[in-house]
Amino acid sequence: MQYNYILLNEGFYRWLEMNHLQIQSQLLFLKLIHLFNISGWSEWLAVDNQRIMSLVQTKREKTFIEWRNKLLGKKLIFYTKGRKGSPSKYKLNDEITFISEVKKVVKSEAQTADIYKQN
Repeated sequence: MQYNYILLNEGFYRWLEMNHLQIQSQLLFLKLIHLFNISGWSEWLAVDNQRIMSLVQTKREKTFIEWRNKLLGKKLIFYTKGRKGSPSKYKLNDEITFISEVKKVVKSEAQTADIYKQN
């Protein structure tokens, strides 16, 4: 999957204007978007809880899980639980309007992009 990082962030902020989500879960979603971006927008992102917990600066796993559950409740992400030696996996929900719109824009841009020869 390909997304535009800036449009995805802006879409999320527009979504927040009409939907309530506690600030900690907002931060978690933005950090997940960041991780998707640096992973090259893989469909599923495998990342362990400790890494995400350090990004959102919490030491309590229970707290982190509560924040993640808010994202799951709003259906912003899909989640597959990891097991020992295999981290949890996350996927953006393409059925959420602002996410699917960003994907359409990127697909459209990819089809119409101009490529210039470098001298």
